[in-house]
Parts: sequence; structure tokens; C-alpha cells
Amino acid sequence: MSEERSLADVSATVEVEDDLTVDSSVTPTPEDFDLDSWIEGVRPTRKSIKLFPHANLIARMEQIADQIDNAPPGEDVDELIAEFEQAKAEFKTGVWFTIEQRSQEWVDNFRKRKAKDLKITDEGSDAALISIYQMAEQIVQPADVTFNHLRTLQKSNEGEFAKLVDTLQKTNQVLAEKNGVLDRDFSERRSGTTPD
Repeated sequence: MSEERSLADVSATVEVEDDLTVDSSVTPTPEDFDLDSWIEGVRPTRKSIKLFPHANLIARMEQIADQIDNAPPGEDVDELIAEFEQAKAEFKTGVWFTIEQRSQEWVDNFRKRKAKDLKITDEGSDAALISIYQMAEQIVQPADVTFNHLRTLQKSNEGEFAKLVDTLQKTNQVLAEKNGVLDRDFSERRSGTTPD
């Protein structure tokens, strides 16, 4: 499936595992459960991805690493190692982008309105263009991300842009409880369990 088509069709068939379902034949009493409060607390899924603006540093880090690897034994490579570590630290200064889920109805309506606004008669031919507008609308952090920002990112570093595309698809299609972050276990990192 092409990137353009997968963005244009953000619907997905979701299979819910048996262990995520329960017997609901017993209806809770109002004293046990306040449906109105529960509904008011429901929020859309959000997913974040860290984008790295300094991909240009990869080439320099590769060159430095090669120089370090090929230096004769005993040669002082401390300056090279320091330069490598500095470039690596600069590379890792990325920015987190957060995308908020939208319903399929919202997506369909947004895409139709945007096609009309842009005077696009065949949405299929400009699906990728409309998808960038959709993505800008769904990004909640950083604030005020625009179509132009995303087009510039796409043109300057398509790999980082593709990470946003993937995150958009996962945000709109994956059930919240299927997100991998729920499987992470940091219990060994608690202050009482770490060695001195």
C-alpha cells in the first residue's frame, strides 16, 4: 500500500483479543457506576514521535567513527571521541510531536471540506496533499504546526516526515490498549531497587 493511499484511507478493521473482553451480562447499579462522569472523562488517544532535525550530522559521525576505528593502537583519539560525542548529543536534541486521534467521520468530513476549499475535483489524485493538511490539524504539540511547516519537513527530510505519517496512521487506527508503551516495565528502575 502506498503512503498516499494509506493516508487517504485511515479506516482499519480492528480485531479485539478475547482477553480484552469481559462478560457484561450484569449491569452495574447507579451507585457503582456513573456513566455520565465516565463519558465526560473519555479522551481521544494521543501518540508522540520524536523528530530529529540534525540528520546531516550522521555523515560526520560516520567519518569520525571510521577515523577512531582505524587509528593505530596507542594513538590519542580523545579529541575525535569528544567530537563524536558532541555531534551525537546535538543529533539527539529532537522535538516531540504529538498527534491526537480523530474519528473516521471527522477524517472523511475534513478531507471532503479541504478538497472543496482547494478546488480539488478528484481527491484521489491529491490525497497526499490533503493528508498533510489533515496531519497539521491533528498535531496538538508543538502548537500551531501548519501545512507549510510539514511540506518543508517533507522536502528537507522525508524520513522524519514518514515517521509523522506512520504516527498519524497508528493514532487513528490502533486501539489505545494496543499501544506498546503499556507493555513497558520500569519496576527495576525504582530508586529502592537500583544498585548504589
